[in-house]
Amino acid sequence: MVERLLAHPDLALALVDLRLGAARHPEVAAVLTPFLREAFAADVAFHRERGLPGGAETMLGLHHLVNGLVLDRLNVPLDPGADARETASRLATALVR
Repeated sequence: MVERLLAHPDLALALVDLRLGAARHPEVAAVLTPFLREAFAADVAFHRERGLPGGAETMLGLHHLVNGLVLDRLNVPLDPGADARETASRLATALVR
């Protein structure tokens, strides 16, 4: 996920912009909320179908981890030398345990 998002930084930033806009404008939230919730449900189903550990709560944690990591990489990284893919892998493994 991290690689896909960072490979298309304009799209990742646009999604962040939309989410910020949804916090300020109910009409944006009304359109964006179902899209985000359906995508999350699809991610949970994909995770379960493949027999991966954890359930919806784990997937929520992974989404939060990836979203924060991608946001950090796309603006002012706290640790510019850190490899985002390695960081995500290490943290995801710890989260699933």
